Amino acid sequence: MNITLVALRAVTYVAAMLMFGASLFVIYSPGRRGLDAQDEERDEWRALRRSVWQLQLACGIATLVAGLAWLVIHSAAVAGVPILRAVTAGVAGEIFLATWFGRAMALHLGLALVLIGILVSRGAVVARSPLRSDLILAILSAGILATLAWTGHAAATRGSDRYVHLGSDVVHLLAAGTWLGALPLLAVILIRAAHRQSPALDRTAVRTIQRFSPIGVACVGALIVTGWINAGYLVATWAALFGTMYGQLLLLKLALFALMLAFAARNRFILTPRLEEAVHGRDDASRAEMRYIARNAWIESILAVVIVVIVGALGITVPGAHTEISWPLSFTFDANALDEDHPLEHAFSGLILTALVAAGVAAHSFRRGHKSAGWAAAVVATSAIALFGHLFVVPAHPTTYARPPVRYTTATIASGATLYQSNCAACHGGDGHGDGLAAASLPIRPANLTSGHAVHHHPGDLYWWIARGIPGTPMPGFDGRLTPEQVWQLVTFLHAVADAQGARGLTSEVGNWRPIVAPDFPFEIAGGEQETLVEQRGHRAVLVVLYAYPESRTRLTELSKARETLERAGVRVIAVPFDAEASGVSNAEGVDPALLALCDPSVAAVYSLFLPKLPEPHGGSPERHAEVLVDRAGYLRSVRIGANDASIDRISRLVQDADRLSREPAHPPESRTHMH
Repeated sequence: MNITLVALRAVTYVAAMLMFGASLFVIYSPGRRGLDAQDEERDEWRALRRSVWQLQLACGIATLVAGLAWLVIHSAAVAGVPILRAVTAGVAGEIFLATWFGRAMALHLGLALVLIGILVSRGAVVARSPLRSDLILAILSAGILATLAWTGHAAATRGSDRYVHLGSDVVHLLAAGTWLGALPLLAVILIRAAHRQSPALDRTAVRTIQRFSPIGVACVGALIVTGWINAGYLVATWAALFGTMYGQLLLLKLALFALMLAFAARNRFILTPRLEEAVHGRDDASRAEMRYIARNAWIESILAVVIVVIVGALGITVPGAHTEISWPLSFTFDANALDEDHPLEHAFSGLILTALVAAGVAAHSFRRGHKSAGWAAAVVATSAIALFGHLFVVPAHPTTYARPPVRYTTATIASGATLYQSNCAACHGGDGHGDGLAAASLPIRPANLTSGHAVHHHPGDLYWWIARGIPGTPMPGFDGRLTPEQVWQLVTFLHAVADAQGARGLTSEVGNWRPIVAPDFPFEIAGGEQETLVEQRGHRAVLVVLYAYPESRTRLTELSKARETLERAGVRVIAVPFDAEASGVSNAEGVDPALLALCDPSVAAVYSLFLPKLPEPHGGSPERHAEVLVDRAGYLRSVRIGANDASIDRISRLVQDADRLSREPAHPPESRTHMH
């Protein structure tokens, strides 16, 4: 990690937040009315405004210097050249003009120059300026802070999400600046009031806190909401929050933020009411309360600086959503852990209700002053939550949440099938039922891989067991015999077997949606460029026809005649041969070559896994024609076996099915998107 770049980013963020927070503070603070007063309150407020002007000038210069250095170091890192060469060879200038980062920095530095120019040339006027001058400085400071959103990860987001992510980042920065940038000024006002022992300054301090509190609450709310949105883009999963460097830095940031909230809550709900009572009662205890609140504000400010340093590190760290996850714990939480055979399967809802009721009783008891009852209810609530969480605890491994580097394609599944037959079938059986030739001699029966075994475990867990073995069982590790890619191919095959088991329930009619993904495969239509099944997603449904010759000739002729009708309905037909002998259909009269796909033989072999196991007709050869309907999202929706069925108008049925699929609500993302 580039420590210098982290430091420069942190200095830039801190300076921009201080400028913006201070400029807003002089606008909304009640001390502004003291400018027209003829007492010490007026003098104090003018002194504070002069301090704000000096602070803004210093922060503006720091922003300008740190921003320029940041631009040069970033340019050198991107171009892979020394820093001096990045300046002399014009690399920094190219990035300055040709990238989003450079243009954002240009606007950022330009606004900083304008603000510095105003403060230097009109310093005396600004120090005594009316509201309009303060608003100008606030707007410039807001622009300086907001442009930093375009220098972070949000600028790399694609599509329409980019505007949502950038907008959320801008709000996050402005909320942080409003809250954190004003904390040092609040502390200064309280310390001055505590030392001057003036009733007028005491009232000003109380009014300042009262004005700042709702603004602080609003800022905290905005930070939580926008932070959640940003985390959805940059972390995506709670596994990445714990299992990546980015996520761990974010956890540290959240822990410090929670500590800041604890100090802020003490100020708001305990110390401020005491201060209000002491000031109204002319009690000298108000001095101590002011010092306590000021101390907490300084602590919050220090924590905020540490958080900004972490933000500087996050900005140059690969987001958790885009890096490999290495799970650091020996356990994890799994929503599928509570199966029907678990003795507490029907009790978990009662635990939730118990926790909620107990938490409510605890809150009510503490509010009424019944501490014993409150602590007892809190213990009950905590115990219920702990037991509820324990129900979903399962063992985990470093690779539990690893993203397979292989795609969910027919080629990968076919390679996994070959590896399975040579390494696993002896124990688990040729069909995965756990009845291989060596199974009877083993002390523990091998797992039945067709019973959803793969579905109920993370791909990373399967990888770990195949590579390292399972202690206490006959399952050996294949780490030395298979490469990591081959192990992942085996994992992919196991998931295909599990999906195929679920697909056996599909019929010729489109039923309710199931999360069964159609394996991707490349193909070519004669005279055309190579395409893939995945490329059809979002555009049209696909009827994958597995055909043989001459059995399928009549059906292919029927589909050829209806091709235009089906395409208008949003269905594309891709005919895949069962074997090389079926290629003779390309010369058959009435068969449209635009339906016939040239592809690897593994496509038909893999898709055959998803077909129902039917008995052979009259003791002869099995049916060698099948049609699999894939919806626009890439999920299998229906399976039809056999080429000849005169009982229904199958073209009309296809059109009806396509119309139904087009009217369905959007399906959730693939349950194992990392495998495709």
